[in-house]
Amino acid sequence: MTKQKQRAYTRAQLETILYDLSHRKVAISNRPNDFKNIAELLQTTWWHRRRCDQKEFYQFVKDIARDNAYQIYYRGTALSNAYRYAKYWIRDPKDWEPTIELPRGASWREASNFLLKDLLQFLFGHYSVPMFMNQAWKTGNKQTIEWYLHLVNGHNIRKAKDLPVSLTKKMAHHFLESPVEYSVYQALYYGQIIALGGSMALFKALMVAKLDQVTQDTAFWLELIQFLINHPDFLENHQVGPLVDFTVAQRYETPLQLNEAGELVRQKTRTTEFSLKGRTYGSLMRMIGEWHRWLNDAQQYQRVMEQYGQAVVHWNYSTMDEFHYFAKRRSLQWYTIRQITDSQSLFEEGRQMSHCVSSYLNRCTSGYCSIWSLVKQDLFRPTTKIITIEVLDDHRVVQARGAYNRMPSEKEMKVIKAWASAQKLKLQLNDELY
Repeated sequence: MTKQKQRAYTRAQLETILYDLSHRKVAISNRPNDFKNIAELLQTTWWHRRRCDQKEFYQFVKDIARDNAYQIYYRGTALSNAYRYAKYWIRDPKDWEPTIELPRGASWREASNFLLKDLLQFLFGHYSVPMFMNQAWKTGNKQTIEWYLHLVNGHNIRKAKDLPVSLTKKMAHHFLESPVEYSVYQALYYGQIIALGGSMALFKALMVAKLDQVTQDTAFWLELIQFLINHPDFLENHQVGPLVDFTVAQRYETPLQLNEAGELVRQKTRTTEFSLKGRTYGSLMRMIGEWHRWLNDAQQYQRVMEQYGQAVVHWNYSTMDEFHYFAKRRSLQWYTIRQITDSQSLFEEGRQMSHCVSSYLNRCTSGYCSIWSLVKQDLFRPTTKIITIEVLDDHRVVQARGAYNRMPSEKEMKVIKAWASAQKLKLQLNDELY
């Protein structure tokens, strides 16, 4: 991917561009690409609570216009959230002068992150805050913004209100060193995993698993981390994800029940006594295999469908079309990646591939993720299932598994990469980021 060529705008030029955008002298359809994010905020009012907000927000973004710092406007959403918290400003934005030195060769996206970090610290406090905390302002999450304000004013993260995890001093130290590409919540888990002796690879493998219930179960979450550190075979053999899936299924029970309106409602989750203590890699892999066979049994599928009160459950949350890949031109063999959109197909995928994808029914119906099947097609032979793929609702591809949870081959990864590139998906498989 080629980097976008850096432009240079003077302060006067920036102020003119912002004026034209704010006063609709430039239509949204004709807005400059460098200012497309801020343009929508200046020309629409859906996010404003008071009529005067649009004018005051324009004044704010005008006040921070600086020579050769146009990249700050790429972070329009973060700027609008910073404006909403104006009552916490300790300095006037007019006085901001960027003090941060941009890395040589930084892309405009990277430059915007550095400038945003510099501006936020100028506006809200006296202390340096890690770059990943910019995410608080990009998402507008009230809780993480409060943690940002806590840190920027010199307080320890351990004393922040409503933390979802408990941190030791060592965990708090590693939290501050989390990689920039991860969210604030993931940074908290990073601090825990690294402080307990885990590796970066283990952290990445856990971050692509579905951990919602596990991380809320504090004692068991720490038990899981320590178990994986003490049993490196799971990471080495790419079995962290399958272990988490199995563990969640064994420890947490979320029954389904029809309400008076005939709607299927999830009941309160019950926690069992399932534990990892005393178990080994071999014993757990045998249990996982038995669980897969149980999941893919036809009678079990019927029991699940009885809970739903339907013979087949359908869904379709993705707008992506089927993808076809030809390794050679005019070949009679090709690959297809298509979405699975009903419970029967999901069950068949799990049965034929001997893995646990049939347990993802609730995730698919809720829109949390979509499941895709990579198949090999031949003009003269039956279609063969090769790889099952999980895509989260944030467009991350987090799992790709073959039969018995094997990892994709180099040739299969080439197809998946071509598909991900065509659909603008981010590949994040196990401990690898493509």
